[in-house]
Amino acid sequence: MAGDLTVRWFPLRPTAFNPVRVGIVVSNKVSKKATVRNKIRRRLREILRKMHLPPCEMVVVAQPEAVGASYWDLLKDLTHALKKSGLVQ
Repeated sequence: MAGDLTVRWFPLRPTAFNPVRVGIVVSNKVSKKATVRNKIRRRLREILRKMHLPPCEMVVVAQPEAVGASYWDLLKDLTHALKKSGLVQ
């Protein structure tokens, strides 16, 4: 399921404490049901929590194809999107 996610990010200057700041966007165009949108948002948040990312600000935008994606599909797509964006090796 390629193309379920879009990632935009901006690097932060290294300081003593630089968290990774993430915004996750799952619009009504993805699904009209809030429970479905929240499920996608929770899965993406958990995937990002387990990753070791450099300090940055990031926006992850879910596409309508993400509705039928499992946790593992989202993990694969997010990893691919992060590699394509150059944030992760």
